[in-house]
Amino acid sequence: MQLRVRIYDRRERQSQRLGRHTRAWFSRRVRPFLTVMAMSAVGPLLVIAPPTVADNPAPTVDQIYQALHVDDVPAAYVILVDTSSSMMGDGMYPQVKRYVQRFEKAISPQDSVTYYTFDSSVSGPYASARNLPQAAAGTATDFGPAFAYALSDLSAAADRGVRVGGLFLLSDGLLDAPRTDTKYLTLHSGGWSELRRTAAILEERMALEGYGLARQGKSSASQTGRRCGGIPTTDPSTCAGVQEVLTSVLGPNVIVLNDTSSGQISSLLNQAKANERQAKAIHRLLTADEHRGVSATVSAVSGENMAALDLGQGSAPVVVRITSHIPYFTDIEVTKLAARKVGGFPVKLVGLPVTVRLGPGQTRALPAHLQWAIPRASGLIAGRTILTGHLSVTGQVSSSWVPVIKANLLPAFTLGGLTGARANYGGSYVRTIDVMQWAMIGGAVLGALLLCFLTYLFAVPRLRGDLVLLNLADDHEVPLTVHGHRRWRGDLDDVMGSPGSILVRGARRGGARISLRREMAVATRSGRGRLTRDGILVLASLAFRHRTGELP
Repeated sequence: MQLRVRIYDRRERQSQRLGRHTRAWFSRRVRPFLTVMAMSAVGPLLVIAPPTVADNPAPTVDQIYQALHVDDVPAAYVILVDTSSSMMGDGMYPQVKRYVQRFEKAISPQDSVTYYTFDSSVSGPYASARNLPQAAAGTATDFGPAFAYALSDLSAAADRGVRVGGLFLLSDGLLDAPRTDTKYLTLHSGGWSELRRTAAILEERMALEGYGLARQGKSSASQTGRRCGGIPTTDPSTCAGVQEVLTSVLGPNVIVLNDTSSGQISSLLNQAKANERQAKAIHRLLTADEHRGVSATVSAVSGENMAALDLGQGSAPVVVRITSHIPYFTDIEVTKLAARKVGGFPVKLVGLPVTVRLGPGQTRALPAHLQWAIPRASGLIAGRTILTGHLSVTGQVSSSWVPVIKANLLPAFTLGGLTGARANYGGSYVRTIDVMQWAMIGGAVLGALLLCFLTYLFAVPRLRGDLVLLNLADDHEVPLTVHGHRRWRGDLDDVMGSPGSILVRGARRGGARISLRREMAVATRSGRGRLTRDGILVLASLAFRHRTGELP
């Protein structure tokens, strides 16, 4: 018992030592190996597996502006600042100077800004807002001459190719021209009519926007009892504020804010900047991209002629070239590319991508295969068949920009489609003999011949008996034995002494009859006839009758 206990204890200690050694060996040798194997199996899944990428969102207006390089399109701005003394009363003039300086820094480097100040006279031009007068101390508000300078500068910019412009009128007062300035005294004066004509001509060459800033309560002349120059009036032609002056020259589509707070000034300038960028984008799209589209051509690869294809091959390599004729769109997509054929044999284009993306003016050469299937390559007669036609490429053109443009820039904008140039194609193939067709035709002919034979066999009666041939000239009789279908045919030289022959055959026409024909050596002495029962038939001085007097 004790021995067994010792043996058990010894074995247990050995087992424990072996377990420790095994675990140590496993930790030192096997575990690192398994770790490396696991990492080699799982690692690529962790490293190579691409992260899930969400679909690209639709572009924003700002992104389209950046892609269009809107800031590279120049614009011309003219800012008219009222420097009458009333502009200092509520601090409007210092605020205007501060915010136009910010506006000047925010516009594109390609843009130009010109400043004019006006009261009883016009000062300027100033190249920067920092050069404006320190204070406003004028005695009148003469809008007309300032407008003349502004339109002159904008017209000069249009002559330089600038197509976007903005005219700002910043004033707290009403039209108050000196009495000596009869040209611009009221909106009915001749000077204002001339300004309106100049603006109309300018707007045909430039996208011109009007912006105004006025003091609350002085932007309209519709208030009853308002005094202008000491005279009560509600006529906007004699008592006109910023709104009336701008709309008189530029039309009703102007933006005027009747608040001189800093927030309103900033809002007006920011709105003007946004509108001018929008006008740049619209101008660029209108003049370059509207109704433009994509063209497509298909041609054989170098060294091959698509007008001489080997139709037995079933396909041929081709190159489809897609070209964008849209100068500024960077997001053009062409889908559903296919071949449209006229004449020839059915063809299709395979191997083209589902979507082709093009940049401005970009051309992409797409390798593809032209496939076809000839419906029949055999016929009754062997030979070579030539098939010709022409094909063009069709597809759909789209862009994610268009919804944004329609909603934010130009609702009437239309993108052009895909125009496929016509390409001639053709080929020839060897037409072999169709054995089955010939077998069917041969069977039909043999069947027809068999039908004719059976008809002849059963329709023409077999005749029996003798015919008597009587020469009417000398009453000489000669018996003719008839049998079968063709009873007798022979030379008459030994019978009647008359050259020629006689043909006798049976016929079924209303009963059993015999059809006779005598052919003489001389063509003028011949004839045919039918011998009925108990009848006599005379053919060229020969009479035929039955010996027995009856026909079978």
